Amino acid sequence: MSQPDFTTMFFEHFGGKKRKVKYELREGTPHFLHDIAFMSSLLHDSIFDKSKITKRGNKFTFHIERDCWEIPYGDSHLHSTESKLTFTNAEIVEWSFTNNPEIKEDELMTDYIYVSENFRSHKNDYYHFIIGGDDWKCTLKLIKYDSRIYLVDKAIPK
Repeated sequence: MSQPDFTTMFFEHFGGKKRKVKYELREGTPHFLHDIAFMSSLLHDSIFDKSKITKRGNKFTFHIERDCWEIPYGDSHLHSTESKLTFTNAEIVEWSFTNNPEIKEDELMTDYIYVSENFRSHKNDYYHFIIGGDDWKCTLKLIKYDSRIYLVDKAIPK
């Protein structure tokens, strides 16, 4: 069976050389769910401090340290950069943590992102966007077709 190779597409688009990444989910298009898979790969293992999330009106910005999986190992190390993950027309509705005493809210490591089932529902004008990691999860409520989710690197990866 022949299937597209996600890894090859990811590296062909993002990889090759050190550069700032700017990536926005294209909500309201057929690309949206595919974009989530790419952004999840860009965010994998990123670290942020819950107390450093900024809020301006209905806009939330997560200030993160992003591991740059898209850049090949140069001298046996993984590149990283400071980035911002921003949500507009959003509200944080829930933080959930397991009873793991090892979790430090100033060192949350991202493992995945996804949207909940209500994204496909025609009954709601909102959907839930989830950012999660081992033993923690943040759920945001976004206004459907009127929100933006984008990732911007602040510097060239080092």
